[in-house]
Amino acid sequence: MSYCLLNSKNFAHNISEITQYIDIDKIAFVLKNNAYGHGILEMAELAQKNSIKHAIVINYQEAEKVKGYFASVLVLSGIPDDKPLDNVSIAINDIRDIEKIPSGTSVELKIDTGMHRNGVLPEDLDKAIDLIDRSNLILTGVFTHFSNAFENDGSVEIQKDIFDSIMEKVKHEFFNKKIRFHCASSPGVFRIDNSDYDIARIGIAMYGYVDLPLGFDLPNLKPVLSLWSEKISERLIREGQGVGYGQIFKAKQDMVISTYDIGYGNGFFRLDEKKKSKISDGRDILGRVSMNNIAVEGNDVEVCVFSNVEGLALAHETISYEILCRLDSSIEKRII
Repeated sequence: MSYCLLNSKNFAHNISEITQYIDIDKIAFVLKNNAYGHGILEMAELAQKNSIKHAIVINYQEAEKVKGYFASVLVLSGIPDDKPLDNVSIAINDIRDIEKIPSGTSVELKIDTGMHRNGVLPEDLDKAIDLIDRSNLILTGVFTHFSNAFENDGSVEIQKDIFDSIMEKVKHEFFNKKIRFHCASSPGVFRIDNSDYDIARIGIAMYGYVDLPLGFDLPNLKPVLSLWSEKISERLIREGQGVGYGQIFKAKQDMVISTYDIGYGNGFFRLDEKKKSKISDGRDILGRVSMNNIAVEGNDVEVCVFSNVEGLALAHETISYEILCRLDSSIEKRII
């Protein structure tokens, strides 16, 4: 069966790179969507072993899985039926949701400083705080999200200025309360000074990737996950014979090929005559990727399909996040 190897040394290396820019106690590890395809429990375990104290998840179901590994867990979307445990906080994405959150819940207020996706508008800050107080909720954080931190279009600076003014206002009004403030995700860690903020929400950089604009030094990150696939069968094909659906690959000479148990049904994007790629050792993936098979020249018992998804992301005209997140959660994860 196909499986993923999670390289614990690479993960620790990435933390050491990140902590050149931000203190380790400020890292809030983004584990949403099954830890970007890496396995939420496996990555929570690695995070705990590396002294990561905070986590970010997408829903309360994920929070339930990892709450025992971290001092704090922020849930980015959804409203729980009951008050969560004290170390779990709920993000407020819409002012109309405040009165729906169970009494006594810790909440973090998201401010829409310019992404125009989720969050309360700056002009509604006072109203939101009043609703939080009247709903008997505990405000433990205020945050925002940059819309274009991977490009140098000036939007980061504009959003940061808006957020900083809100942060000062909230600090003034709640001078006697512990409220954390955060605005940076992975690119922001390497772009702005985060010393004035309490945490940074770091996802893709922890897994070994980050996109930054020209003019910024890329950190030396190492991918954590590699995808491996085991042989189903092997055969000798003759010159001129085709492989797979549509027979779009034609052998130019007699050759041994093998099929391996990974395909688009397992979350590995489909390749065809228009989109082509290679496995990690440089051998071509032959013909079309089918639901549960790829074909490669040779007769290896197993092959590393990828150890770095950047090439696949280019082939599919997408981003590394999508290649990783699409991996079927049922694929076994092995920590090495």
